Amino acid sequence: MRIEDDGPGIPEAALETVFEPFRRLDASRNRGTGGTGLGLAIARQVVNAHGGSVALANRPGGGLVATVRLPHPNERDGAAGVGKGTLPPVTPPDVRQA
Repeated sequence: MRIEDDGPGIPEAALETVFEPFRRLDASRNRGTGGTGLGLAIARQVVNAHGGSVALANRPGGGLVATVRLPHPNERDGAAGVGKGTLPPVTPPDVRQA
């Protein structure tokens, strides 16, 4: 999956560091209305846990492209301890596990 925008992009040196928890590039944003810098870190952890990858790159004409790659279910053999072709069980938030 590719997600593209036409914003200002990200400095090349920061394309990987933005995945660090609590890393924010725009220091001028109000903490009350801006983010905490966890979104990209969480997104990468979730995608990695499913055997995939997330990468960012600046677009030649301006803007940013985020690329998310996930393996086909038949290619998941051994990915993150999950059986071939299966996803980990999901427990609804209102159900307590023993």
